[in-house]
Amino acid sequence: MAANFAIRGNKRRFRTQTTQKSLDIELLFHWYTIMRRTSPLLSSEKGYQEVLDLILSEETSFGTPLSERKLADALGMSRTPVREILRRLAGEGLLTIYPQRGSFLREPTIDDIREIYEVRLAVETMAAHLAATRPMTVGLKAVGKLLLRLNSASSKVSIARIQSAGRQLHVEILKAAQNRLLNELYEALCLRIALSMKMIRHYDPDRVKESVGEHLVIYQAIEQRDTVGAQDAISRHLRRALESRIKILDTTIIRNQRSESSFHHGNELVEREELRKESNVKGKRRAG
Repeated sequence: MAANFAIRGNKRRFRTQTTQKSLDIELLFHWYTIMRRTSPLLSSEKGYQEVLDLILSEETSFGTPLSERKLADALGMSRTPVREILRRLAGEGLLTIYPQRGSFLREPTIDDIREIYEVRLAVETMAAHLAATRPMTVGLKAVGKLLLRLNSASSKVSIARIQSAGRQLHVEILKAAQNRLLNELYEALCLRIALSMKMIRHYDPDRVKESVGEHLVIYQAIEQRDTVGAQDAISRHLRRALESRIKILDTTIIRNQRSESSFHHGNELVEREELRKESNVKGKRRAG
């Protein structure tokens, strides 16, 4: 079934859910858009942003085809620019386009997630090193104060709030690094991160709370101009995050495989029962 769209007032918008499940994806999309606020968006770029919003929301699931016609109607655009947007997203690794079948959300594998974190390690350790050599930015200082408050009361703070603060720190470190090329690499990486997080619907609450302390250590190393300490702290943090993600994803895959196996087993039982009944009917007819 294709994704649904809604129109509110005179402005066409995609309907997005605000359930707890979609909150993490919304936060990640917000994280991505923060990185793109350096220039005004052209019309085609706005269309791109809206399609991106859709595929990272709860409205689109893996295996659901994206309809060019419905996207064009919702965006108020012709199908040609929509087709170009889909090709762009495919080039960025978010979609897979099958001839005669359509465009589908690409489902990341465990290897994809491992590769994402390997690139994050390279980009973010360098960003932490540079941030520790540059003047402290207003945004980075503000996140540092927030982390101090969260760390003193992490047991009373919501998981979503902790995750949001952590993502703000990562973004502010990249900004404080003051390296345009590094920020461009990170911007592209954010899309892959958001897509991978769409797969992982469950979190270890204890692990999320532990991350507050890890983020605070990263910030304090940067504040103290400790380049080596900042790199080590963010490296440890990302490695632990990767281990947690893979563990959760492994569990999810096993759960899905068992569910699929049970589904097929249930179908086999139904088919056997139908064959048995059909055989009994035929036997009665012969006896008659």
